[in-house]
Amino acid sequence: MTRSRLSLAPAVIALLAVATACRSDLSWPSAGPPEIAGTWTVREIEGRPTLAGAEPRIEFTADAAAGSTGCNSFHAAADRRDGLLRFGAAAVTRRACAPEIMEQETRFLSALAAVGSYRRSGSTLVLEGSGGRALLRLVEAAAAVPRG
Repeated sequence: MTRSRLSLAPAVIALLAVATACRSDLSWPSAGPPEIAGTWTVREIEGRPTLAGAEPRIEFTADAAAGSTGCNSFHAAADRRDGLLRFGAAAVTRRACAPEIMEQETRFLSALAAVGSYRRSGSTLVLEGSGGRALLRLVEAAAAVPRG
């Protein structure tokens, strides 16, 4: 490089930095999504309370979710980033339970498949579908008070 091109480099870098900072659509990285790792108890499925004693549970790890549907065990990949959450197809055991528990399991798995985002407020986690509609409302297992 010639000497005149080298002297322009800092000016070009500064100009690019200013132009980038002035963009209105710029999204600066946040501190990351709220932490949801751990075990959660499902309290509502699409606004309906879960059955006492048969509440589904979800344990989140870095890239998966596993737990109980209230009857059967399940495991699914979980892709979580930037406030978005998508589950892969759930692998589910095939145990039969009472009809009302099986109906709840069907609703739970359908809701899980439709999740697209999440939000956490304290010990409450809401898994949302399109348009921010609450599909599943959960509480941290440590904060869950048994229902009788």
